Amino acid sequence: MPRHHDPDADLSPSFVSAAAQIGVLLNSVLDPSLGSDTYEGQLKGVLDASGRQQMRTYLSDSTEKEAFEEEGTKWSVALRDCKQVMTLFGWVQVKRPLFRSRRNGPTRCLVAERANLIDGKWTPRAARVAAVGTTELSFERTEQFFEQLGGMAPSKTLLLGLDRHLSELWEQDREAHENQVRESSEIPAEAVACGVSLDGVMVNMVGSDRAEKKERAKASGKIPRGPNGYREASVGVLSFYDADGERLATWRMARMPESDKATTKAWLEAELTHVREQRPDMTVLAAADGAPNNWSFLERLEPDEQVVDYYHATQHLYHKLSKLSGVATEETQRKFREWKGQLLEQDDGAKTVFAELAALQKQAGTEPKTTRKRHPTYFERHHGRMDYAKLREQKLPIGTGVTEGTCRHLVVDRLRRSGMAWSESGGQAVMTLRSLAVSNRYEIAWCVLARANEQRLRRAG
Repeated sequence: MPRHHDPDADLSPSFVSAAAQIGVLLNSVLDPSLGSDTYEGQLKGVLDASGRQQMRTYLSDSTEKEAFEEEGTKWSVALRDCKQVMTLFGWVQVKRPLFRSRRNGPTRCLVAERANLIDGKWTPRAARVAAVGTTELSFERTEQFFEQLGGMAPSKTLLLGLDRHLSELWEQDREAHENQVRESSEIPAEAVACGVSLDGVMVNMVGSDRAEKKERAKASGKIPRGPNGYREASVGVLSFYDADGERLATWRMARMPESDKATTKAWLEAELTHVREQRPDMTVLAAADGAPNNWSFLERLEPDEQVVDYYHATQHLYHKLSKLSGVATEETQRKFREWKGQLLEQDDGAKTVFAELAALQKQAGTEPKTTRKRHPTYFERHHGRMDYAKLREQKLPIGTGVTEGTCRHLVVDRLRRSGMAWSESGGQAVMTLRSLAVSNRYEIAWCVLARANEQRLRRAG
């Protein structure tokens, strides 16, 4: 049987005693004869109602003063109204005074400041829980989930506003926030190698000019490529491996479409610089598919090893071989198995395989034409990144599976569901939090966001 953590083990004796007293009181008002489902529902309702009452009292503690002085400035009550606040237990209405230091000047809400209300209406813990929900589920499904859970029941609109507020907090000083998360993230002690990778994935954008570009391409006689409305988001991955080649941890980032993947590249470079400062002995491996833009960046990082994804390399071989021997013929399958084995097991196997491919192409008259403008072949571009046998011996990865998986899990699974189209800010609001969550950095990042929110509230006053 798996071991489960006992949540009561973390409670202080006074909390355990209080829980026992509350239990006695609850037993006097709940009817266990109604069945477990009804009983549990009633119990949850009573506890939520009690929680709302306690949070209302807690938040209202900040409303008693009529005036106060801070740093030589006197603040006095300008007006009073009621404020709706979302807690873990649901909405609570709090009477609050609004203070001014001068007539017609900006107002301050001490309830918001002292409770560090997120977006002016969420308690920090309620906001943290709700934001986790939207990293995994659509806003509509998140709304439905909380309705079933009971207690806190935010609307789709409220959840959208929360994500945008958190994203705005993050983006207003993004590089500093990323650095705080970076410095607080633990590099696994057992790690001996670090893999760095860059990729892209298409996202459906609201108001994309892709359709207009296609029309212009057609008018100029060119073949338009890519689906209407889709543009390429970028994904960066940093992974740590032990001496046996087991992946220990992965840090991820995704950014909405932008020129040259600039933000993701800057993030990768900063992350790798930090790792090298902390662990200068660590082997750095750059991995990607064959896209030239990815490699022009990764080469600048001066990795110890480079590898073009084994799957992409073999797919390239199969495509070329199919043109020579026919698609899915027995000869194609036989030769393909032979070449895959040579790539994996033979030292400098890529040189042997591509030399044989070139010979077969020459025999069939399909070799690349030698012209002044001829582009380098796939092998000519990447032959130095195909020493798969050597990398396997060093227990280093030979593919970009973790990067491809990140593209799917981080972006596709959340942003490419049926009917979805995104603005740049809306999509980034989701991907920033989701990137941190799937990197096991969410709790660290939330502390950063909470401090940023607190500073904003102070500046507003």
